[in-house]
Amino acid sequence: MKNKVNKDSYRKTLFQGIKDFEEIEKELLEEGSNMHLFINTASGEVKIFMVTLLLYLNGKNPYYPQEFHEDFFNSQLQLMHRTCLASLHIAVQASLNEFIKSRNLTIEISLAKQIDKIVKNIREKLLGNSLIEKELREIEHLGGNHPQFQDYLNTVLSNIIVYEDLETDKKYKEATRAYFDALSIVRNKVSHYTNEPLSENEKERLKRGHFGKMVDENGYLQMDIRFYKLIFGDIIKFLNFLKD
Repeated sequence: MKNKVNKDSYRKTLFQGIKDFEEIEKELLEEGSNMHLFINTASGEVKIFMVTLLLYLNGKNPYYPQEFHEDFFNSQLQLMHRTCLASLHIAVQASLNEFIKSRNLTIEISLAKQIDKIVKNIREKLLGNSLIEKELREIEHLGGNHPQFQDYLNTVLSNIIVYEDLETDKKYKEATRAYFDALSIVRNKVSHYTNEPLSENEKERLKRGHFGKMVDENGYLQMDIRFYKLIFGDIIKFLNFLKD
């Protein structure tokens, strides 16, 4: 069967992507903060994957078959999306934690707070009945003490003022939360083996976070190598706000 992959197009895209990420790494290293260095690690992984894919397309990797196999190329492409977006997500969380530590802030764990509120309401309605107290304590324990990504982000956004105008500052923070919510959808989608169409809720959240271009005409997520530069650029801008 004839290959459907446009190898020439991918060669150009990957070559340009490698050049782009050389500039991104240079910018991150010049910024020099620990927050930026975490992102630089994720940036390096993207470039490594792009180089590996380009070598395969050109038949230059001695450890891969010289004959091109479309299925293998596509699987490596999906591996890049899955690995690099997960690494980027981890790097952003590490950067947020770095900011939190530098300001001696306390992370509020939203899930634990919600569970505490529910359990408190149940206790009040029980009017001193302790028959299920053991179970209530177990529910509280399920809340855990491990913050999630949103807890880091909300802690940072709650403790900074980006714009002096309060309304502009509020809109920026809402847009930032929407952006990272959309990015989490993309990361989760590319991490799953099955390719299911996006739900209406997911499509709306992607559009709200300015990731609408990733939704194709059939309602599926479409990941493109060229999106990497845009995503990393957005995150660098956000970190620059924090650094300044």
